[in-house]
Amino acid sequence: MTQLPPMRKLQPLPTATVRRVGTTGAAWGRIVATLTNPELVTIAVFCAIGFLIAINLILRFPEFGATLQRLQQF
Repeated sequence: MTQLPPMRKLQPLPTATVRRVGTTGAAWGRIVATLTNPELVTIAVFCAIGFLIAINLILRFPEFGATLQRLQQF
């Protein structure tokens, strides 16, 4: 007859101390991190310059939109 291995008692799990960060604090941190990303700033500036050029052309040449439509037909 073989002997069974000795029985060991399960040790209780230590209580975990979880420090929860408020959802508003975490969300604000993500927003700040996104807005301070240098790549995003570069893209936003590039788009803003293009938008300002387009508005400038539209205001200087009122028929610019019609001209673009005619050019797109080709």
